Order: sequence, then C-alpha cells, then structure tokens
Amino acid sequence: MALIRFVLVLGPIFLVQNAFAQMFREVPRGPSATAIGPAQGPLQAPAPPPSGLPSNTASAGTANAKEPTAAMAADDIVKALLTNPDRARGAQASTANPGQPTPPDPWFLDLQIQYEFNSAVIMEESYPLLNQVALALNSPRLKSVRFDVEGHTDGVGSKANNEILSMRRAQSVVVYLTSAGVPADRMHAIGKGFSELLYPFEPKSAANRRVRIRARSL
Repeated sequence: MALIRFVLVLGPIFLVQNAFAQMFREVPRGPSATAIGPAQGPLQAPAPPPSGLPSNTASAGTANAKEPTAAMAADDIVKALLTNPDRARGAQASTANPGQPTPPDPWFLDLQIQYEFNSAVIMEESYPLLNQVALALNSPRLKSVRFDVEGHTDGVGSKANNEILSMRRAQSVVVYLTSAGVPADRMHAIGKGFSELLYPFEPKSAANRRVRIRARSL
C-alpha cells in the first residue's frame, strides 16, 4: 500500500519535469543566410570560343593570324606579305565595280622578336630575322610598299603600360630596319598593347607578344 502511494506521488513529478525539459530543448538550427552550401562551387571557367571560330582570332582584323615566326628567309617574307590565302588576287568580283577583280587585303606577318625583360632593347638572337625582313622590304617586289610596324603585348599588366611598351618596341624595330637600309618614311610604328591578342582566350600566352609587319597597300 505504501508503495502504491509512493508511485502516485512521484509520477506527476516526473511528468512535470519532462514537460519543462521539452519546453527548453534547443531547436535545431537551419543553415545561416551567409553560409556557403555545397551547391556553390568554384567559379566557372571562361566559355570556349564559339563553334567554328578559331581560338587565335581576336577580331576581324586578325582572322588570318598565324603563330609568330622566329626565323624566315627574305624570299618567304616577301611571299607572305604579298599573298592573302583568303582573298587571292582576282578570285572575287568587286561589289563596288562589278566585273572587276577585288584586290587582296593587305597581308601581314607576325614576328617573334626577343627583347630584354620589360624593355624595348632587341636581343641579338633576333638580329638575323630582322636582317631578313630588311632584305625583304627592300626587294624589287616590295620596294614601293609602305608598312605599319605594330607592337603587340600579352594581356598581363595595365592597358596604359602595355600600350607604351608596345609602341617603344615597334619603334625599336623601325630603328633597326632603318639602320639596315629600309627608308624610315616607308614604315610607321604603332603600339597596339593587348587590344588585338593573338590568343584572346589565353591572354598570358607568349605568342601574344609579337611585332606585326603589315602592308598598307599592294
């Protein structure tokens, strides 16, 4: 009888304690508003070039770009500057003058000229190539042609600094070619900076650092 009374007394006490424990139990926390969930992965890589567009084209002006050359004979340089593989002379009819052949666009050649680091001083290893360029520009087939000498950098660094550096490098090539016998008034130095990357999807590529010789007219 005493045992039954003990249970009847303690039972309600345990029920009350359990109710209080449920009231003060910590509610599970949801994810914080600033937490990074598993769905937030690393940044996506740059999109590849559209289908059919070569990865080494930056604009319509560089559609025929080729890997810069570090060694070339004068005769081959002449051929490169006179030949446009996309618009051979007389291959298309002119829309301005129907029935007349369309002259080819002035062609260009990209040269891999080595400079001292962050400088416009040409290294001796590039002298043989520039000597061949001088012979080509003074050849009978190109002697009356004027050229733009364009300096191009990679995409590393500021726009302003790269434009200055590319202009200085283009001017150093003009000075060298002038000393090799090419009349200075046939050449015009231009600093392009990184505005026309050869590989726009690989801005750090060394191939972007080049000097382009472009014929103004044929």
